Amino acid sequence: MNVYMIRGKVLACGEWGYWQPATDEVESESIGLWTGLTDKNGKLVFEGDIIRYDDIGNISTNVAIGVVKFGRHKTADNHKHIGFYIDWIVSPDATRLCHADFADWFGKTGAIVVGNITDNPEMLEVKDNG
Repeated sequence: MNVYMIRGKVLACGEWGYWQPATDEVESESIGLWTGLTDKNGKLVFEGDIIRYDDIGNISTNVAIGVVKFGRHKTADNHKHIGFYIDWIVSPDATRLCHADFADWFGKTGAIVVGNITDNPEMLEVKDNG
């Protein structure tokens, strides 16, 4: 049985709510579908979450930051898919991180949810180190 869960920020109180399906008024930009996954810390992973992945080639200075999205996308091998994917904002090797099976990749990595696009938009700013 498929379980659909939606997350959104409730307008009346500003708190995050979780529904099956949504019934309260929420900020439309905050609505995100649950991927059905949890990160390595057990946190539910939703569309719109910002994830961090530190284990790129086992070099601790290589960190990738991306946003969980749902829609049409292409993998590194140029295959077209519809589903969950990560839109990499900061990545030393974004093409290497594009995987067809989001659930399989996410489950095998140490990726963690570090925020979301509604509460933490500053995490998406790319800083110029030059």
